Amino acid sequence: MKKKKDDNEDLFLSFLIKEKELNYIQQQHAQIEVKYMAKCFQDKEDNATIAKKIIWSIRDFFMFFVMKYIERKNNKKIKDLSANDKKEKILKHIQYKEIDFKTHYFLKRKFQNRTLVDDSCCVNISNFEYIVYLNIEYNGTITQKHYFKSFKNEQDAIEYFNQLLVDNKEKKLKNLLMN
Repeated sequence: MKKKKDDNEDLFLSFLIKEKELNYIQQQHAQIEVKYMAKCFQDKEDNATIAKKIIWSIRDFFMFFVMKYIERKNNKKIKDLSANDKKEKILKHIQYKEIDFKTHYFLKRKFQNRTLVDDSCCVNISNFEYIVYLNIEYNGTITQKHYFKSFKNEQDAIEYFNQLLVDNKEKKLKNLLMN
């Protein structure tokens, strides 16, 4: 019994280490990607002709009105929401227990403040976002969000939540930790 508990703890701790390494790699990749995009944009701007710069200015002028239209349309959707409606809510939570582990499946609704940015201006397009993910818990320690996906449509989020349950219910917990 003691051996099995130590094996489970070792498995969980190695999973947490792997999770931290993956987050570090993703963070490094994102930083490199941003630097690369900035360099490409700067090169494009430096090599642009006067005609291209004029076309970009005209495009920015018209895009300003398109962006404001998008903002007005979005504001109509959310203008009647109270602060209580905007609070994060757990729509579904299912928990499975296997030995010392617990697997938590979540479907949450969250009001997401977002800004759409273009060369011409930035506009507020805040709206609801539906988040689906699972956590694995061992002795009170919880992993980060896995199989995380966000949706703008509640029906799509419910379908993904149900599919996540079906796909992972048959898997043993050790298989989830090893992937």
